[in-house]
Amino acid sequence: MRHDLFPPLRRRVVELLNGYLDMPELGQDLDRYIQPSALAGRAGVLGALVLASREIGRE
Repeated sequence: MRHDLFPPLRRRVVELLNGYLDMPELGQDLDRYIQPSALAGRAGVLGALVLASREIGRE
């Protein structure tokens, strides 16, 4: 995981939004709003399993 990419990404989001959205998440709480996935490298596989289990439940 490239944790070093998150600080510049957050700064760029603030720059691009330029105050357009008035949301606490995009101010002081931006570090908590934009962060690495808690699932790390397993996000894709686990997401696919959830989707598959939902499809099986429909049958």
